[in-house]
Amino acid sequence: MRTQAAPQMHSFDETVFADDLNAFKVFPHGAENNEIVNALGQCQDSVHKWGQANQVIFDASKESFHILDRRRPAGDNFRILGVTFDPKLVMDVACSEIAGHAHSRLKSLLRSRNYFSIEIRIDLYKSHVLSYIEYATPAIYHAPRFFLGMVDRVQETLLEETGLSAEAALLEFSLAPLPTRRDIAMMGLLYRICKGNAPPQFNSLIRRSTGARFPRNLRHPEAQHNQQLHDPLDGSVGPMMERSALSLIHTFNMLPAFVVEAVGVSAFQRHLQNGVKRAHQLGYAEWASLLQTGVRKMSLNSFHQLFQLQTRCRSG
Repeated sequence: MRTQAAPQMHSFDETVFADDLNAFKVFPHGAENNEIVNALGQCQDSVHKWGQANQVIFDASKESFHILDRRRPAGDNFRILGVTFDPKLVMDVACSEIAGHAHSRLKSLLRSRNYFSIEIRIDLYKSHVLSYIEYATPAIYHAPRFFLGMVDRVQETLLEETGLSAEAALLEFSLAPLPTRRDIAMMGLLYRICKGNAPPQFNSLIRRSTGARFPRNLRHPEAQHNQQLHDPLDGSVGPMMERSALSLIHTFNMLPAFVVEAVGVSAFQRHLQNGVKRAHQLGYAEWASLLQTGVRKMSLNSFHQLFQLQTRCRSG
């Protein structure tokens, strides 16, 4: 079932998932809210007319208008695929909900800690708590650190109750801190975009580089892999963009070629986690934020060494 003609008639883009239809449009920064609401109403009328012509009934109780803007938002919070979005896209409500439910799950798990070994407790946490937390990673990745801290506290509580340090959890159980895991997850998205198997909506936001200028330390041919992504961050964007997955493009472009050429997302992300482990083993103080901000404080050779050394260790 398609509703393509109705939204596109008013220059809206449509996204259809199961029986849900979302139509959106980017308006000029100076557009007034009443102008935007009028355009939304016209799009809605067209969709309803299409429905009448095609014997499709829309549930009025599930229809709503939302203006997403940091300064002049409008509309209530809304849910998409189980995640609550606020019109400012701060994601404070989503982080609070995720942290609350995750803490409840963790509390239930910890009640039985005397009956299970640490290894089993960690496995149970990964299966029943971590999987729930990370479902929303793409939606909350750009949230301010203050709100993400509520979510991060869940795993910190587990480690405290289990008597594990963050370093031991990483090295012994491959359980990296949640901020690190979020970075690795979103790097996996960049990998999929680079390989051409990500959802097509991302193609308009992130694309392969077509000869654009690279950072200074990537101009040498031997330092570049051949799957560079265009980095749109030039220091003139706002904090939300700096916190988004776009900030990881710099890291992706600095990766050694053999990491980017890994076969499959799992293999690619395994390289990343091993690099984080190696950064800790070498005494790098900012190992947990290596992929986000730490890489910007390292030379290219030092960064590549984290991955090359792990290869030598495996082959020795």
